[in-house]
Amino acid sequence: MRNFVTLLILIFAAVPVMAMDTSQIAWYAHGDLALPTGDFGDFAGTGFGGGVGGSMPYNESLTLRGEVGYIYFGGQEFLGSDWSYALIPILVLGEYQFTPGSQVYGLGGVGMTMARSSFDWTNPYTGVQE
Repeated sequence: MRNFVTLLILIFAAVPVMAMDTSQIAWYAHGDLALPTGDFGDFAGTGFGGGVGGSMPYNESLTLRGEVGYIYFGGQEFLGSDWSYALIPILVLGEYQFTPGSQVYGLGGVGMTMARSSFDWTNPYTGVQE
């Protein structure tokens, strides 16, 4: 079911883009620093990552953007175990300039995040990693 929903989102996002002139896409890369908070901060360390994105002007006030990234959180040791987490955020954004050509704009969008975690545990009685 999750794969079907992902496919529908990609189709609905791709159809309007296919009708546009994609030669105006400006590509960019970015770095990420993520500081976990709350209960997630009890088990995850600082996250580092980066991503790529593209922006394409739709008209003089609206620019469409898309980004995909990867953020890795180093785990903290807990009772002889080692945890690590990774996130892959995928975003579709719209940037609206209130006055064309100005530096003041609003940015909003939707996205989804795929998460992965790994857990390595060493048995304290046998010393074997499981």
